[in-house]
Amino acid sequence: MGDKDKTKAQLLDELKTVRRRVAAMERFENKRNLVEEALRESEERYGQLVKHAPTGIYEVDLETSRITSVNDVICQYTGYTREEFLSMNAFNFLTDDSRELLTERQKRLLAGEKIPENVEYKIRGKDGREIWAILNASFVYENGKPKKAVVLAHDITERKRMEEELKSSEERLRILFEFAPDGYYLNDLEGNFIDGNRAAEELTGYRREELIGKSFLELKLLPSDEIPKAAALLAQNRLGEPTGPDQLILNRKDGKQVSAEIRTYPVKIKGQALVLGIARDITDRKRAEEALRENEERYGLTTKAGQVGVWDWNVETNEIYLDPNLKAMLGYADHEIRNHLDDWGKLVHPDDAERVMGEANAHLEGLTPHYEVSHRMLHKDGGIRWFLARGTAMRDASGKPYRVVGTDTDITERKGAEEERERLQGELEKTLTKVLSGFISICAKCKKIRAHGGGWVRLEDYMRKHTEADFSHGLCPECIKEFVKDYKNM
Repeated sequence: MGDKDKTKAQLLDELKTVRRRVAAMERFENKRNLVEEALRESEERYGQLVKHAPTGIYEVDLETSRITSVNDVICQYTGYTREEFLSMNAFNFLTDDSRELLTERQKRLLAGEKIPENVEYKIRGKDGREIWAILNASFVYENGKPKKAVVLAHDITERKRMEEELKSSEERLRILFEFAPDGYYLNDLEGNFIDGNRAAEELTGYRREELIGKSFLELKLLPSDEIPKAAALLAQNRLGEPTGPDQLILNRKDGKQVSAEIRTYPVKIKGQALVLGIARDITDRKRAEEALRENEERYGLTTKAGQVGVWDWNVETNEIYLDPNLKAMLGYADHEIRNHLDDWGKLVHPDDAERVMGEANAHLEGLTPHYEVSHRMLHKDGGIRWFLARGTAMRDASGKPYRVVGTDTDITERKGAEEERERLQGELEKTLTKVLSGFISICAKCKKIRAHGGGWVRLEDYMRKHTEADFSHGLCPECIKEFVKDYKNM
């Protein structure tokens, strides 16, 4: 039906319909414009977000593997310019092992497999340095197939460096723990062993596997009289207190006993309260200490009985070690005489001091093989003691003396005996001279007067010079002939 055949009402209805359609089209156009504007604004915001994001971002065409866009941060990470990136594919800036990893991931992705979004790769910078990064990829699909990848690259180089350092540190600590010369072990607060090193195995005779999970009570590592002491140490550890050094006797697996010096330290490992113990085998040291104690006792008894004291003189500083027994020989306590040559020298008798130092200097200059001198010392009570000093210098490679070690022996009684003997000999000679001065010489054998013009005297002189004979009584020439056949010229 033509328009002229339509009624006015029909025409008005059609006009309304057209107007509604036009209005709808205008609304649709406005909506499209709004959507396009929103999309444009969104793209601008996305572009700004990508450009100024604190992490590296780039896009990859999965069909060609070409990089289609990058932001400034990924350029800063790697040192490549935007233009250089856009001429590269996703494999170009990866290290060889990371390229293999990316190839494998793409194969799985294209095969429809689900792959992890976050993967660690090593990127090679433009200057050749290696950069660790976590690459987080999200994919754009068309018709069910991945077409594009948007990749966020987080630089984790510093984190990897710290992880590597931590790993190396843990390895170093493990090596130190394992090969420490002392026994290192870990136990819980109940005394059960958690770990131990090789020295701990050697100390106890048990393998690590035999120790772990067992307590020192189960293993009978301690004699019964040592258990209360060990329990008290563990109680201190429970209070968070370290202990030691403490000495304990340990029972080895082979039945032998060893002496150990123990130190313990409360520690926390992965939130668990544990005790780090350090056990040092001091069995040999204890034996040496016991032997030294016995030697010192013997030395003390010997020096005290023999009135002997040891000294050790540092020639360069004049410091001198003085045996306490040496000081006691002069009536002094150990603290009353300073260990210095000046103080000791003041106790040398003034009349002997020059001679004593002269002998010492002669030995220091190498003029005598040993230092030896008898001299007087001043006793605390005001008396005089005679000492015999002996010593030997120790010299460096050039022969210069740097130390003299020696002894002083109290010879006062011996010196007194010698002086008394000399006094008695002198008195005896004087007495004999007086007694014999009026006697007539008589032959000891025939009892005749020995005159003969002094011939017997000359005979005795000859015999003394040419033989080892001596005379308490003289012999006359006739009697001498009987004993000495070759007597002539008399």
